[in-house]
Amino acid sequence: MALIAGVASILVSVTISNEDTAYVKPFFHIFLFLFYTLSAKRFNFFLFLFLGCLLVAEYFVAKDFVGYYYIIIPLFIISFITGIALLRPMLRFMKAEWSRVDIFTPLLSAIGLAYVIVSVYTLTIAPIDDTFLDIAGMAAFSLFVIACFYVTIFNVHPKNVYLFITGAGYMFVCMGYLIYELVFKATILLALVNICEVLAQFYFVLYLVHIKSIVKSKFQRYL
Repeated sequence: MALIAGVASILVSVTISNEDTAYVKPFFHIFLFLFYTLSAKRFNFFLFLFLGCLLVAEYFVAKDFVGYYYIIIPLFIISFITGIALLRPMLRFMKAEWSRVDIFTPLLSAIGLAYVIVSVYTLTIAPIDDTFLDIAGMAAFSLFVIACFYVTIFNVHPKNVYLFITGAGYMFVCMGYLIYELVFKATILLALVNICEVLAQFYFVLYLVHIKSIVKSKFQRYL
């Protein structure tokens, strides 16, 4: 049901208008939370907060990104910080051995990520001129993406591919939508952004469904 609602919101954004997704996309988040609750058989407050902030933020994004900017960014900040908290079971127990070979890939990735973020910021958000909020938003986003890639790089459990999809998907979503909203409005770009957003959020929740079994699987078998 969650994926059906997600696909419906993508189709609405392309065939009708992105603004009308405000009335469809919330069902995706609601069904996604129900999917987790039924699968994990428990209520997760942090996931509730994570998806709740996304639901409200994306509603305002669909309505008017610039007009509701000062509501949208704090909600995304809370969501990304909560997302990191949801990954704590993995981050807390991981014991990566930082050798020269190990550190090369994440360091190169971090430099590349920083370059992309600064470039897109200069091109899009900078004219809004709220440095503190901009930096806080970029920091929360960057830490969440880095956390996803960190787990993927230093733990090769098969299901960690879900986090790779989440991190890569969110990078494209955040950068792509800023370009769409503030620089170049193209229907194909909006469609790709919405597809990546649905996939990133779905696979993140799917990962959380399995996170306990991944933690219990003994990292030494995978590191």
